[in-house]
Amino acid sequence: MESKSKANFDALVGIVVAVFGLIYLLAAYLLPRSTVGSPLSPSYFPFLLGGVLTVLGILLFLQSDMSASKQAIKDLKKMDKKEKANTKLIAITSVACIVYGVIFNTLGFVLATFTFIEFMLFLTNKKEMLKNTIVSLCFSICIYILFSRFLGIILPPIPFLNI
Repeated sequence: MESKSKANFDALVGIVVAVFGLIYLLAAYLLPRSTVGSPLSPSYFPFLLGGVLTVLGILLFLQSDMSASKQAIKDLKKMDKKEKANTKLIAITSVACIVYGVIFNTLGFVLATFTFIEFMLFLTNKKEMLKNTIVSLCFSICIYILFSRFLGIILPPIPFLNI
């Protein structure tokens, strides 16, 4: 029996985390300035978080074994069908989460969450479309009512209905 060594993606993860940290730093810089007290007060924690992410990403990249990371990337091509399907599902889920974040304010909580959950349930259970739709719709509406009416947490409303 051949034993599989654990894939080492440290170099790739280090680069991704460092780039994300830099983007986060830029977004922190673009935050509106405070009119009361120190103008940069709202930016201190985001600056700190972006800086820490960037430094840790660079450190992870520098300490990583580049040859092991290159080998892990090459081994991705040699995966069996089940591993490829799982990796594809993870990638699609990651992209769906990013799209959800982008459309959240535009479509409002209920529509964005309904769309996201419907899509995710479709990926995992294509046969039960009616059940998926009912679950997605009920969850989105119930959570919206719970948060906005009972907990007093403001969520983006449905744009054209303004509810």
